[in-house]
Amino acid sequence: MTTLSMLSLAHPKPTPVGSWHRTVRSNLRHAHSTRPLVTAICALDGPVPAFLLSSRQGRNLEDELEQLLSTPRRTLQDNMEHVADWGALPGPLRHIAEGRGETLQALAGAIRGYYRVAVDPHWPALHASLSADLAKQTRTLREGGVEQLLSALHPRIRWRSPVLEVDSPIDIDHRLNGRGLLLAPGPSAFPSYVPCDPLDDQPTLHYQVGEDRTFQERAAVQNDSHLALGKLLGHGRAAVLEVCAEGGSTSRLAERSGLSPSTVSEHLTALRHAGLISTVSVGKTRHHTLNELGTQLLRGH
Repeated sequence: MTTLSMLSLAHPKPTPVGSWHRTVRSNLRHAHSTRPLVTAICALDGPVPAFLLSSRQGRNLEDELEQLLSTPRRTLQDNMEHVADWGALPGPLRHIAEGRGETLQALAGAIRGYYRVAVDPHWPALHASLSADLAKQTRTLREGGVEQLLSALHPRIRWRSPVLEVDSPIDIDHRLNGRGLLLAPGPSAFPSYVPCDPLDDQPTLHYQVGEDRTFQERAAVQNDSHLALGKLLGHGRAAVLEVCAEGGSTSRLAERSGLSPSTVSEHLTALRHAGLISTVSVGKTRHHTLNELGTQLLRGH
């Protein structure tokens, strides 16, 4: 999703979710460490490297970055050679195929910085949008079967048995050859996309959930409130405060917020010292919840 949002910045759609583009573009002007990466991905003339669109979804961003850092050198080389067939590689992507640790670490750091600006502040609305789509597709599959599910995914996706057609600026054929197809929903602000490697062990279709009003309406409200709370507490700390509304252990809150457990632990300590959360021990696990002051602060935003 993070990578697809970068592509969306390069080709914004004239929809009500344009406020996401405006907000992120404005905030990225101050995130100098992420700018080369975003610029490079937006400048690609062909497919995005498959290792940036892993089908092995982790529990949070740090899990995803660990997978990125452990990508075999041969895979990096194959991905970048395939992308290079479509045109010259932008500067920040040229040295990735060498597999040097410092290069991948810099890439992971840039993705982490971009995520904090472009995805994390909007996660509550994004999560609500994707959850609504999961319920919808589950119902369609149960009532109408696979063919009806594929026929109704998105207006730009057409099921013409036995072929699934996807409108895309990249003309490429994928043959499943008996492999399953993983459907990965994404917000209507982000583009539909098929990763570039047709021989991937897990072929994946990243599709838009459509003109999803849940995301558009909640984003309009939540973006303003989250940004205001983020300015007060810092975006990471604000995210932890929000997920504390449902309560949970440190690891559980890390999963919900997309932050590493160590980062969440630091934020929890600060929030507890500020009198915004309460922590109790349940066996060997520490359980965190909002207290009255934290609840009032969150409701106010």
